Amino acid sequence: METEIGGGEDFRNLISGNGGSGVMLESEAALPPVTNHRVQGNWIGLNAAGDADLGNDHDGVTLFDNCRNNRVGGLEFAEGNIISGNGNNGIQIAGALATDNLILQNRIGLDGLGGTAVPNNADGVLIDGAPHNFVGQVFLTPTGIVDAGNVIAGNASNGVRIIGATATTNEVLTNLIGVIPNGGDGVLIDGAPANIIGQVFVTPDGDEVVAGNSISLNTGNGVQIVGAAAANNEITSNS
Repeated sequence: METEIGGGEDFRNLISGNGGSGVMLESEAALPPVTNHRVQGNWIGLNAAGDADLGNDHDGVTLFDNCRNNRVGGLEFAEGNIISGNGNNGIQIAGALATDNLILQNRIGLDGLGGTAVPNNADGVLIDGAPHNFVGQVFLTPTGIVDAGNVIAGNASNGVRIIGATATTNEVLTNLIGVIPNGGDGVLIDGAPANIIGQVFVTPDGDEVVAGNSISLNTGNGVQIVGAAAANNEITSNS
């Protein structure tokens, strides 16, 4: 069953000041997966004016355990959420069954105008033990190439953190990470193998499309990889 939360600027929800996460998608392994839900165009953790913190106590958005093929944000700019000021992470994807989720065109850690930090108190995006998710992506459409990266800036800790041995084959593409400094690393890979940070695609017509991230001005490292299990990660075409 599909649910749409928001749906663009005209259908925006203000989801703030709650004692848990702003939006929580969750299912256990023994139950049918939570799948094909869309969270789009909302302000999550801001006040109604979009200029101050009214954060949810936990994450802005949590995708936990058996969550698959869900979309936070979208291909259109207006479908992106602003996820800022929350007590934990902006977005958390957690659990070995949380896979194939798309995080697209969100502004994570900024105010409604995108020029001032309203930090999430931990990471902008945390992928904890979850495989094959997408933080930003490039799409080939009939009208051309759509760059659906996120702006992940101004958060208290890392821009993107990928942690755990089962957090593998995740892709982080075409994002702006640290336009306003994140308080930790731009991207931290902690004991997680075979993830992709930036990539070059070749279209069916033979054209190259660079899908690297811009990772700059963060308080810590641009990209840090730690832990013996963090093998075979690809860091390509970032600036």
